[in-house]
Amino acid sequence: MVKKTINALKQRLWENNDVIEVYKGNGEVNFTTCTFYEGLVEEIIHQFEQKHRCVMPKDYREFLRETNGCRLFESNLVENSVVLYRLEDTESQCSEDYITIGAVNQNEILLRRVEASEHSVIIKSKYEPVEQAVNLHMTFEQWFDRLIMSQGNLFWTWSVQPVLVRIKRFQ
Repeated sequence: MVKKTINALKQRLWENNDVIEVYKGNGEVNFTTCTFYEGLVEEIIHQFEQKHRCVMPKDYREFLRETNGCRLFESNLVENSVVLYRLEDTESQCSEDYITIGAVNQNEILLRRVEASEHSVIIKSKYEPVEQAVNLHMTFEQWFDRLIMSQGNLFWTWSVQPVLVRIKRFQ
């Protein structure tokens, strides 16, 4: 699904001369663009894993094969652009348990270093220790798809309480 999501976003960019109009909330509409890098061959990913003694989740490996990092929903007016680092840029971002794979606003995007971890995406403030991080309880594939659907908005910060109240009323 990661490949399909990337290709759909690239198609949307191609159809609109590399510009996407996005709604950022509070009545704000911005024109943004996205930058993708050439994907990696499996051997490069495997070498990284051996060097750092980790196994990347399958969906993140698929992402790296399609694009070795990217910049999403960039605009000189929007500070919400999402940067997913190139694999070589994560070298200095590896800890024993996590790899920092990107950033948005003042937040870092982390992956657990264990492939068996089904829910591997973690978000933390750049200024707080990893113990303060929030596990989003979703795979990279789920997180990436929702990020694209939300047009780069920080969907994981949205409150679901009003929706749950309405659902209970109709049951």
